[in-house]
Amino acid sequence: MEDAKARVKSTKKRSEKAMPNQQLKEARQMRGWSQQYVADQIGADYYYLSRWERGTTSPSPYYRQKLCELFGKNAYELGFLQEKSVEEEFEGAVESGTLQPTRTEDMLYSFVLPATGEPLGRDEILASLTAQLCLEPAQRMVALYGLPGVGKTTLAAALFTQSRILDHFSDGFLWASVGTQPNPLAVFSRWGRLLGISDAEAARLTSIEAWSQTLHLAIGSRRMLIVIDDVWRSEGALVFKIAGAHCAYVFTTRFSTVAIQIAGTGAVAVPELPESVSLSLLERLVPGLVACEPQAAHNLIRSVGGLPLALTLVGKYLQVEMHSGQPRRLFTALARLHTAEERLRLSAPQALYERSPSLSRNEPITLQSILAVSDQLLPAKAQEALRALAVFPAKPDTFSEEAALEVSHTSTGTLDVLSDMGLIESVGIGRYTLHQVIADYARVHQRTQVPYYRLVAYFIQFVTVQETDYELMELESNNILAALEAAATLGLHADFITLTHASMRFWVERGLYALAMTYLEKAREFAELEQDTPTLLRTLLHLGNVALKQGKYDQASQQLQQGLVLMQGDEDWELTCDVQILLGRTALFQCQYQSADAYLQQGVLLARQHGDTQRLGAALRSLGAGANEQGQYALATTYFKESLDLVRQGQDVALLIELLSGMGQNASYQGDYAQAEAYWQEALVLARKIGYRHALSILLGNLGATGMEQGRYAQAEAYLREALANSRQMENREFACSDLGNLGALFLEQEDYSQAHRYLQEALDLTRQTKNTWLLCGVLNYWGELHLRCPDLDISVAEAAFREVYELASVGLQEYKAEALFGLGRVALLQGNVYDACKLGQESLAILDVIGNRTRTKVAQWLKTLPVQETEIE
Repeated sequence: MEDAKARVKSTKKRSEKAMPNQQLKEARQMRGWSQQYVADQIGADYYYLSRWERGTTSPSPYYRQKLCELFGKNAYELGFLQEKSVEEEFEGAVESGTLQPTRTEDMLYSFVLPATGEPLGRDEILASLTAQLCLEPAQRMVALYGLPGVGKTTLAAALFTQSRILDHFSDGFLWASVGTQPNPLAVFSRWGRLLGISDAEAARLTSIEAWSQTLHLAIGSRRMLIVIDDVWRSEGALVFKIAGAHCAYVFTTRFSTVAIQIAGTGAVAVPELPESVSLSLLERLVPGLVACEPQAAHNLIRSVGGLPLALTLVGKYLQVEMHSGQPRRLFTALARLHTAEERLRLSAPQALYERSPSLSRNEPITLQSILAVSDQLLPAKAQEALRALAVFPAKPDTFSEEAALEVSHTSTGTLDVLSDMGLIESVGIGRYTLHQVIADYARVHQRTQVPYYRLVAYFIQFVTVQETDYELMELESNNILAALEAAATLGLHADFITLTHASMRFWVERGLYALAMTYLEKAREFAELEQDTPTLLRTLLHLGNVALKQGKYDQASQQLQQGLVLMQGDEDWELTCDVQILLGRTALFQCQYQSADAYLQQGVLLARQHGDTQRLGAALRSLGAGANEQGQYALATTYFKESLDLVRQGQDVALLIELLSGMGQNASYQGDYAQAEAYWQEALVLARKIGYRHALSILLGNLGATGMEQGRYAQAEAYLREALANSRQMENREFACSDLGNLGALFLEQEDYSQAHRYLQEALDLTRQTKNTWLLCGVLNYWGELHLRCPDLDISVAEAAFREVYELASVGLQEYKAEALFGLGRVALLQGNVYDACKLGQESLAILDVIGNRTRTKVAQWLKTLPVQETEIE
């Protein structure tokens, strides 16, 4: 048996006479490029290109790949490879230009490593693998598993760039790519030549067993790393386990089950690239794309789900299209990549040794081709199930096992097959996800729309049953949207409306107003098309409710009044009651208290007649809120208490939260902060639990304002900032105005006038764009206080603000009327008019005494400081 080192050296010496590479030279000259230009483009020295064209040397795989990309040709077209078999290519590959080991002559290779460069974003996993393989005792069996195209082979090849690996496995490396049809005898024959087994001895080895024993003896005590790439079956992979105790193995496979069977605890998942790394890879492939078209770059990354192969194919395609410098070609290419079919068909030139062994020799490497290999091995039922599951939104969204079984009409056994094949991913007990590229592949190959009908039917039933289970609704929210889109596409108008109405409660309480409006407008269109009056009425009711939540009072009133017109002669008392209550609430927000009371009392009457405790509780709660705003605290308390007894009997958590919020406001107005906070904290726990973001903003704002009044400034600021963030996320302008106003008041209390001015100015500008009189009074009152207290500001601005509050409050806002009088009294005092100051203060105190507002103590104390006595004022 020849010595391996001598074998490698002798292989180097047996080189044929140099032949000029005319194909490379002609390709360069046809483009009018100089050798220097080409060398600069690929990052090589000038003399390299000259030697390659003369045929004295050949480019390494790294530069070969660069040249293929630059010229848009493959290795054969550039004269780098002759038409020969994969086995012959492997036999002639004894060095890799991508590697620079310290002792090249001591290294053994059976494969020219892919010229893929250092894998981006894999530093941590590469370091972990290196540590596992080089420890004593080492992890002798490591199996990398993950999706097709995720970069398992690249990661395995990158091990050979690690100096610690090179030092530890000082006797060399062996590589075999096996694919779906492994050929152990061919692999062993190549390994035998590299290990110094003579041709005569090799000829006598005709069985796998004989080769295994001979190779085992040839390796002996050598330290070698052996890579078995693209394994499909564990038993086929373990055939190659022929080395001694000082060697280690790295296997790559698509399947987690195969990886575990082979390596046990040495199985390592190779995840997709995170978005930041994907952007870096795309920028490396297509310099300038991320900067000039950032949104397009992000969309591309999401469309391929962080798969390095997909990103590489996309990048190479865009490279070619951008090469001309014509922007229209880039825009056309980006538009083409919006289509899944186009992304799946993208290919790029590949050298023979870079090809997947699972593909036929002449088949281009595309996402379509590498996924088809797995798909074709599936049983027919599993293929059908995969295509059916593509109706669900792709990763990062997930779907339940129950939904999967219903939509695909299959068994758990089939789901297990798809999971074991790596085509669906298990993401917790009873939940799965489908990678974007696999979902694209499955959708392109769908042959029926039946799964979409099943998707719609399943989620109508799901939402109808689970509409108040907010955690489940959140989990399935995007699947519900997919079902809605399917219903619209299939023309299932009644199903679309049913699913929209059933989802409305969740959307509203999550603050998803724009989303709710989009589907409600479509539902109204379908209801009008079908001339379904009851359904149209219910849709108008929802539209009015959402508009009310958005602060669009005129729009809400218009929708609800339209509903009232359609309702003439309708005997649906529940719908009538709901519309009356909503009209009452809309009138409240417009400070139309008489109209509000009339509507709400009608709602109370209907609810009492029919014994509907929850509707009665809702109407009473709104009556209590109206009484609160008008300073009728005792009446509000009566309404709230009756409402609380009714609401606690039911299951409407959202209504209970709203009621507790109003009761806390009532206690706060009367100065009972402890009771107010008790109500709000109870409501806050419930709101966080169910994710009721609309109520969450109100509660956090109330707690912040109360904390400020009690001097707990740090706590108040934390509450108010969370409230503002939540309000802005919901795009609720009115809530944001309130939060900004409270933050301004908070900084005013701390005499930080600059910050106070900034927040109050923004709050005032925004509030004037709304039609909420009550809210505008509150912000104007703070604005007047700022100009009253800050020595650098104009007192006339304060006077104007308080006068505007007084005029606005004439609709029945007694608290703000009293606040305005108190503010004007202090302005009069600063102007030296003590008599008017005392008179205005007395008027303010009289109102506050009648309504029992907490501010009366502050006004009374201020009056005592005035030099004019009460007897002097007649």
